[in-house]
Amino acid sequence: MMNCSEKYSDHINMWQNELREWVPANIFDAHVHIGKREFMQNDFSSERLKQALSSYSHMDYDSMKCWYEKLYSGKKVNGSFVFPFPIYEINLEKANDYIIRIMKSDSAVKGFLWTDPLDIERNVKIFRIAEKEGVRFFGVKPYYDILRKDNFKTKMIEILPAKLLDFINSESLVIMLHTTGKGVCEEGVMDYIRHMTDKYKNIRIILAHMGRFLSPRDFEKFMKSDLPDNPAVFLDTSSATMKEVYMMAFSNRKLWSKILFGSDFPYGMITGTEFWSETAGAIFRTRDKYTWSETGSYGYDNLTYNTYHAIKALKDAMDSLRLTEEEQITLKNNIMLNNALRLLAGSS
Repeated sequence: MMNCSEKYSDHINMWQNELREWVPANIFDAHVHIGKREFMQNDFSSERLKQALSSYSHMDYDSMKCWYEKLYSGKKVNGSFVFPFPIYEINLEKANDYIIRIMKSDSAVKGFLWTDPLDIERNVKIFRIAEKEGVRFFGVKPYYDILRKDNFKTKMIEILPAKLLDFINSESLVIMLHTTGKGVCEEGVMDYIRHMTDKYKNIRIILAHMGRFLSPRDFEKFMKSDLPDNPAVFLDTSSATMKEVYMMAFSNRKLWSKILFGSDFPYGMITGTEFWSETAGAIFRTRDKYTWSETGSYGYDNLTYNTYHAIKALKDAMDSLRLTEEEQITLKNNIMLNNALRLLAGSS
């Protein structure tokens, strides 16, 4: 389903004509899923194929590196945060073991442990196995799907119960957080993030997909809260393709050092931009048809890979803010590389 032999196409010449010159020479990818087909315990059911989550079930490490060369030609990916495909059809032990093996082979890869919120000892056991192998998980990747629930009906405490937080804090791990419900606009979500950072002083949180939102108004609620100023809270750009969201984020200078570039590979290869469907929920408007496509949601010839649209939204937001050349270079290099390196070093 996902290997480097698949065709690459700069569909609308976005990389060639606009992004390649703008993107810095060195980048760090803070959001990548890797794994192998044989980790699947069951194939996707017909119902599961109606969800965008089923677009991919595997992409091995070598394919990831090959796709980097295609998608970001002329650039060097200096490192990445990687974690399994956190879908319940996949064997958790095998998927996490693959991350361990990749960390052993490449020190530039920082692994995140895909966690089971219902079995804390299961997570601890895998974490200790990694240590015995001479490597250490940098963070954890909790995710709603292992509970076999709809994300919009899941609560934060379900994916991050107290016992799991105790362990994460004891090991000073970073949480790659796909927020539940409607995302960072929900008071319950924001309150739980406050609770985590207030009680657990060794935890840092990356809000994936710029925290998740259905519209810029949702993100505005987050920006009006105290969380953007929270030193333990970071964001990544994966799948976030709305220019308005970045313009709001950039208005707070503290976030200049806390936004990380993320591709959401291989989901970043979906040829389109995300939107909310009243019938299908969170899907994408795309140029290509997928198993979950609704009539009228595909066939948009002006679209290309999602990761390109996220980078373009970043660029357009910076251009709209009329930053000085020095400010734009600083902000661009922060997001594409330096913020991740600072997070690795333990400072913001």
